[in-house]
Amino acid sequence: MRRYVTLAITVYALLFISIVEASANQTIIGEVTLVGDRVVKIKEDRTQMEYELQASPDKLASVMTGYRVEVNITDGKVSSLKILGMPMKAEPEPFQKWTVIKQPKEAQEKRNSQ
Repeated sequence: MRRYVTLAITVYALLFISIVEASANQTIIGEVTLVGDRVVKIKEDRTQMEYELQASPDKLASVMTGYRVEVNITDGKVSSLKILGMPMKAEPEPFQKWTVIKQPKEAQEKRNSQ
């Protein structure tokens, strides 16, 4: 029984510390795990803690799940958000899509033989 009480106190202490850290001015670098209308969840690289932060829709317009970001937090809200990179498995943005203009040599040979 004593072990469970100690565990519960430890969990509450860690939760309180994370709330206090999120309320202070700080910078988090990590991976975006969820993007909502006014909410973003970020898993911090250093501690692997997940933060749920409020942000304006204009700051979240170009952010997608899986992106790596640097976020400055003031009072639990996103004051600035900088995209550091996108994952390789992410869908390309419209400006990143391309079409094949010239077919490879093998494809041209197949077309000629048909």
